[in-house]
Amino acid sequence: AADETAVSFDPVANSTIEKVGAKRVPLLSTGHLKSKVTVMLAAKANGRKLKPFIVLKGKRIPKELTDFRDGEIFMSESGWMTEAATIEWVRKIWASFSFGRRLLSWDAFRCHRMPSVKYELKKLRTDVAMIPSGCTGLLQAPDVSWIKPFKASYALLHEKWMSSVGCSEQNF
Repeated sequence: AADETAVSFDPVANSTIEKVGAKRVPLLSTGHLKSKVTVMLAAKANGRKLKPFIVLKGKRIPKELTDFRDGEIFMSESGWMTEAATIEWVRKIWASFSFGRRLLSWDAFRCHRMPSVKYELKKLRTDVAMIPSGCTGLLQAPDVSWIKPFKASYALLHEKWMSSVGCSEQNF
């Protein structure tokens, strides 16, 4: 199964801690509330996670990330999962773990339905189970059980970073 999700560079916590009656509740922020990346998460039926596929906005991978080995980075002008990004995910992530026939379960996002993507999957002997729109929250494993814990872990890491390093522009 696989699914992509938008991840904010600056996630805002759902709650804050302040004394009752306080007139102001300060929130630490980097000022990048609207900056996002797209992350494609996938796992095999046995539960083994595949490397995350991270789509950043831009044309070139930043030099700070050229040695990043914990996932694949793809650059797109929009920062969203595009046809080209989906094909790259199929080639670099999906193709990396098995040479036999397989089944991929994902939603009916338009990039998943592109003929070029279907062609790449067919070359890899992959059958596709397309989850109909409106049913992803019920039937798709990433929506039901992966994305919320992933974002919660990310938010905790971000909170630790904000409290230890700070939110100056050079640290961002």
